[in-house]
Amino acid sequence: MELRHQWGRANNLHQNFYENWMPPREVELSVKDIKKLLEKLKGLI
Repeated sequence: MELRHQWGRANNLHQNFYENWMPPREVELSVKDIKKLLEKLKGLI
């Protein structure tokens, strides 16, 4: 479930890059989630 949540956050950030709809605090929280996702993925390499 956590992986799906983090992937959704990454997708939201990507969409927000073009549409600029997310509040700044939500962007900050999403970035933290994505950093966790990247650490997990690095551990798989």
